[in-house]
Amino acid sequence: TEIHISLPGFTTKILPERAGELFDMAFDDHETMLGAHRFAWLPLAQEVVDPNWVATIWNEWTDRYGEPDNSWAWHPYTTAERAINIITYSETNGLPASWQDMAATLNLHGKSIIENLEYYGENNTSNHLSNNGRGLYFLGLFLENETYAESGIQILLNEAERIFLPSGILREGSSHYHFLLTKNYISAWIAAKRYNRPESGKLKMIARRALAVIPRLVLTGGLPLVGDISPDCPPSHLSFLAAGGGQWLNSLDKENRDSFFKLRESCRPVNQDILRSDGWLRFDFEGWSGLWHADPSGWSHMPGHGHQDCGGLELHFKDTPLFVDPGRGSYGETGVPAWERSAYNQSTLIIDGQDPYPPNKPYYSRLFREKICGGSPVFFVGGDFIELSYDGYTRLTGLGRVTTKWHFTESTLVLEDSILGEGRHKVERFFYTPFTLERHGASIRMELGNQKYLATSSDGFFEIDQSVRWTEYGKSSPVSLMRFTSYSHLPKKYIIEVQRIS
Repeated sequence: TEIHISLPGFTTKILPERAGELFDMAFDDHETMLGAHRFAWLPLAQEVVDPNWVATIWNEWTDRYGEPDNSWAWHPYTTAERAINIITYSETNGLPASWQDMAATLNLHGKSIIENLEYYGENNTSNHLSNNGRGLYFLGLFLENETYAESGIQILLNEAERIFLPSGILREGSSHYHFLLTKNYISAWIAAKRYNRPESGKLKMIARRALAVIPRLVLTGGLPLVGDISPDCPPSHLSFLAAGGGQWLNSLDKENRDSFFKLRESCRPVNQDILRSDGWLRFDFEGWSGLWHADPSGWSHMPGHGHQDCGGLELHFKDTPLFVDPGRGSYGETGVPAWERSAYNQSTLIIDGQDPYPPNKPYYSRLFREKICGGSPVFFVGGDFIELSYDGYTRLTGLGRVTTKWHFTESTLVLEDSILGEGRHKVERFFYTPFTLERHGASIRMELGNQKYLATSSDGFFEIDQSVRWTEYGKSSPVSLMRFTSYSHLPKKYIIEVQRIS
């Protein structure tokens, strides 16, 4: 029978007699092609994939790509993911080929990863190196190759110190990538337990620190997808990290599932002040639940997966998202993907059409960044308000510090933007929302089901438009855009009030 294969942003149907078509297709998105080579569809399948199908597709892949080369099929991240996915499947469901053939092919995977580690110096190395290490670790344990296992664990442990900030949050500016890397370290810990490895305790501590962040990221209406969404898996695939079970957990035996549940239950949420110093602020008040991100330097971390979201937020009231981070649907440095990473695609403030901070480069030093855009953004938290001040716009003529205050009552949000500077400037504030919008005099009426809000401003005017919110890589849902615009002489204070009317 046919099989449906889920790839990043794309689902395809494959017939048994034409299984090789999976690797012959011309995909519109580079990440879709990589997902096929990573066998990323295996852990995402709703039910355990028939071993005959896995054997058929594995043999088609080895016939075409079995010898390492410089193609994307053997890119080290892809090589590691493929090894992990096929090993994880095989440990529970049996090998897709003879042990002799599997060992030979997987040994080539280990050799290829070691020879092509994604280390590009301190300023250019991303989370990929950590996953190179995870691939080597899984290969080493499965093949009983201590060279691979030892290399893998040293990379995993060393990279954890580098890619996670003091609070335990991933430094790369993406909530979904934090979930993904947390799952990766949990999987390494469980593998270490399975093989009775001495490093199990160290991996558990890393996983615990990363898990402790997750309750702070998940709002009352769900997880805000701040920054990039990984093509490796949909956010729903990782929801078990916050609560409940899930597909990935179902692949584990009862002992390891219980070990994970025990670990999750033992994690106390990370201290709010420590998390705030790493650029993430969670705030709850009388039914309101919000998440703000402002990288500790203001500049989006490079290399990383962050967006131009300084001063942006996702805000829920009880279990309903009110203002959201739209995210982006695919990767790219030009066109729509680049625009979706900009401040224009955040629920945030823009002055003179410029992002809050310039494009970042991994080789910029801290002193250089501070010379261009001042010191770190500063959050201040009160009982019923939060405040953010930052100097990113001081790089532009006539602009000074921006301070935004969000003040909450039980039924009202009052947003106050104070902009220092001189001369006349264009000020825009964007609000992306799943609510429908309708002009109501000079105000905007917001409605979703039986919930209604009214947005008004002290100055300027509102415009209404339509947009999308990316719910996973390559998949979106419609949202509305409410844009406030004013042309004013600085310094000036702008006030927008959003009142719940039912």
